[in-house]
Amino acid sequence: MMLIILITLLMTHMTITSVTLYLHREQSHKSVKFHPVVSHLMRLWLWLTTGMNTRQWVAVHRRHHQSTDQPGDPHSPHVFGLLTEITSGMRLYNDPCRNADFVMKYGETKNMNKWFLMANPEHGKPYYYNFNGVDSNGDTLVDFYPIPDGVYNVRINLIKSQVPLSNNSDKPLVPAEPIIFGAYARALAERGEDGGLASSEAYQLYKSSLADFVAIEANHYPEELEWSAD
Repeated sequence: MMLIILITLLMTHMTITSVTLYLHREQSHKSVKFHPVVSHLMRLWLWLTTGMNTRQWVAVHRRHHQSTDQPGDPHSPHVFGLLTEITSGMRLYNDPCRNADFVMKYGETKNMNKWFLMANPEHGKPYYYNFNGVDSNGDTLVDFYPIPDGVYNVRINLIKSQVPLSNNSDKPLVPAEPIIFGAYARALAERGEDGGLASSEAYQLYKSSLADFVAIEANHYPEELEWSAD
């Protein structure tokens, strides 16, 4: 009896560890990168013990971060109630996965080319997208795979540029630090050195600050990199 208990505890611990490290930290948030062998072993363990689909789990978790504890959060105890979360947690994960909104993802160019060049490319509900340049009008071209077998509504997150600032009361929607560094570097280039910092150094400081804020923003909103189709 004790052996059964120990084996059960060990399997449970391995499953929780795989969910935390593989599904959560590596696949959902990209905060760590394991050796492919380690990743495949954790993925295999989860498939054997829980039947979890990696792509679906990641999509549901990212949607959770998009609307944490608000309507739209697929598994929030604040929305569904703690009892429902405890007794029907798996159903709360599975229900949204039946909708393509939660599983569409970016397809690498090499994979898209391989799929499209197959003798019999797959047709059906699209799960992958890839940018394919622009047309003569300057509109973005996008490939979908599987090749759509009908008409689908495709929804994406867009970032609309802020209108030019014209009044003293206008406020920029981006962090102030890169703007200040950029203005300072431009002033040095136009009016000469300030006796301490060269304009080239100031521009490098501006670029470094801008890159840092872009990376921070991308990590805060990973769902903006995902498209959905229905």
